[in-house]
Amino acid sequence: MLSQIPLDVFLNAEPLKLLSEACQAALAAKQIRADVERTTYRPAVNKFLKWIQQETWYEEAAEGRYGKYAPRTRSGTNIKTANEGRRALHANSYGLKESELTSNLLKQLEQLNTFCTGEYVPKRQDKKMRAITFRNHRGRALDILGWLRSVENYELNDLDLHLVTDLNLFNKFLAWGINERGNTCGWGMGFCDLALNIAKWLHCYESKSPMYRDIATVEEIRMINNNLSKRYEEQKQASKKRKQEEKEMTLEQCIEVIKYLRKCCAPRDSLGTKRSDLSVARSWQRYLLVAILTYCALRQREIRELELDRTLFRTAGGYRMVLHPEDNKTGDERDFMLSDVLAVEVVTDLDEWLNVWKPRTQAVTADLDSWLGFVGRAQYKDTKGLNKYLAKLEKKYQQAIQAGRYEEAEKVEKEMESAQNNIQTLKQARIECQHNLVFASFGTNRLEGYGRPMKASDLFNAVTRAVYTASAALKMLEHPLFKDIEPRKTNPHFFRNIAITHERRHGDPSKRKAFHKVLGNSEAIGDKDYNEMHPSEKTVGAKEWWKSDTLEGQAAVMAKVKALTSKLPVEERKKLLLELL
Repeated sequence: MLSQIPLDVFLNAEPLKLLSEACQAALAAKQIRADVERTTYRPAVNKFLKWIQQETWYEEAAEGRYGKYAPRTRSGTNIKTANEGRRALHANSYGLKESELTSNLLKQLEQLNTFCTGEYVPKRQDKKMRAITFRNHRGRALDILGWLRSVENYELNDLDLHLVTDLNLFNKFLAWGINERGNTCGWGMGFCDLALNIAKWLHCYESKSPMYRDIATVEEIRMINNNLSKRYEEQKQASKKRKQEEKEMTLEQCIEVIKYLRKCCAPRDSLGTKRSDLSVARSWQRYLLVAILTYCALRQREIRELELDRTLFRTAGGYRMVLHPEDNKTGDERDFMLSDVLAVEVVTDLDEWLNVWKPRTQAVTADLDSWLGFVGRAQYKDTKGLNKYLAKLEKKYQQAIQAGRYEEAEKVEKEMESAQNNIQTLKQARIECQHNLVFASFGTNRLEGYGRPMKASDLFNAVTRAVYTASAALKMLEHPLFKDIEPRKTNPHFFRNIAITHERRHGDPSKRKAFHKVLGNSEAIGDKDYNEMHPSEKTVGAKEWWKSDTLEGQAAVMAKVKALTSKLPVEERKKLLLELL
C-alpha cells in the first residue's frame, strides 16, 4: 500500500528514475509500446509528485528530512523575467578587448599608469592614484576606444589616447552613451575623470598654474563634468524612491531569505532526484554571498577579492579579516574577526564551503571524467558516456545529411559542438582555478569562464537573482514577512543601506564606531545614507515642537498661582500683584 511508504523513502527511491527503468525492462520484454511511458505512466507520476508538493504539509515534511531536499522550483519567479523591458546591465559590450590593443596603445596606457600611480612624478600635481582606481580608468579607456572603432569606424591602428581629449568626439561619446545606451550622467562623470587624467598627463609640462588651470582642455572637461554632476543629482532624486522600494528589506526579512537559500544547498531536488555537484556548489556560493552581505555588509570588491591567507585568515579564534589600504575603497587599514560578526551557523557553513565544496570545485579540473561527473549533464556523466553520445549524434547527423534534412543536420551539429566544448572548458577552467580566492565565477551555462575571479557583474547577478528567487518563493508560501510585498530586487550594495538602517533604529550606539569600522566608512557617512533613505525620520522630533518642559512648567505654576490667589481677599490680591511686579 502506498499509504504505508514513508514520504522520505518514496522520494529517496527517485520514483521517476525507477519508472523509467521499469518501462525500459517492459519494453525489452515486449510488454508495452515505446510511447507508453511518455504518454501514460510518466504524466501520472508527475501529477502525483506535483500534488505532494502543493499540500500544506509538504514544506514541514521536507524540512524534517535532514536537509536532503531543496525547495521546489517555482515557475515564473526569476528576476530576468521581472526585468524584461529594462536596459540590461553590461548588454552589447562595445569596449575594445585587451587582445586588440596595439603596441602604441599598450605603451600609452603604461605611460598613463606611471603618471597616475607612480610614487614620485615631478610634474604631477595630484596625489598618487590607487591601483584599483587606475584599473577602472583603464576599463573606461578600452570602452571609449571600442566606441571609436565600432561606432565612429576608426581603424585599429589609428586609435590613440589623444583622441579622448578631442572634446568634439568626447561630447559625442557622452551623448551616445546617455541618450542611446540609457546610461546615467554618473556614468559620464566616470569618463570625465578618465579624460581629465589623460589631459593632465599630456599637458603637465606646459602647466604653470595650480590644478592645471592654465590648460584649456582641463578646464573644459571640468565644465562638462560639473554640468553632468548637476544633472546626475536630479536623476538620482527622480529614481531613488522607485529603486529603494524595489530593494528595501528589513534585517528579519534578510535572515528568512538566508534560511531559504540554505535549504537550496540540499543534494536532491524537491522530487528526490540527485542534483549535480555543480548545481549544489552554485547554491552554496549564492547562499554564503547573501549571508555575508547580511551580517557583514562588505563592499562588493572586498567580497570578490576575499582570499585565504591574504585577506581572510583561519585562526584559533575563528576567521580573521585583514584589509590593507590597497584592498578597500577608503584606503584605510581594517582588521577584525569576521567570525564575531557572522551568525554562528554561517561560520559553520563557511567551514563547510572552504573544507569541502571549494576544494571540490578546483579538484574536478584534474581530468575529464571528474569534470563531466561534476557538471552532471543529463546525456553523459563520464568520458565513456560522452563518446557514446557523440557517436550517436554523428550517426544522426550523417542520416540527416543523406536525407537532405539540412536544418536538422545544422541543429545536430550544434549539439555536437556543445558536447565537445566540455573538453575546451575543462582546459580553460584548469588555468582559471589557479588562485586562493574564497569565491569565484561558475561561468556561463556552457561553463565558459568557470573558475575565474568574479567580476562586479558576476556578483551583482548572483546576489540579485538569489534574493529575488528566495523572496518570490517565500511570498508564494505566504510567509508573514513577505505576504504583502513584491519579490525583492536587492543588489549587493544595498545590503549596506539595510545594515545602516537596522543599526540606527535598533543598534547599540556604543557599538556604532566599531560597526562603521567593519563596513569601512565613517559614522557621518552612515548618518548621511540613513537620512537620504529615510528623510521623514529627520522630522520625527518636531512633533509638538512648541511643547517644552520649561514652557509646560511655567504654565503649571501660573495655573496654581491663579487658583491660590483667587481665594485671597481683593486687597491682598492687589498687594501680592504689586510685589510680583
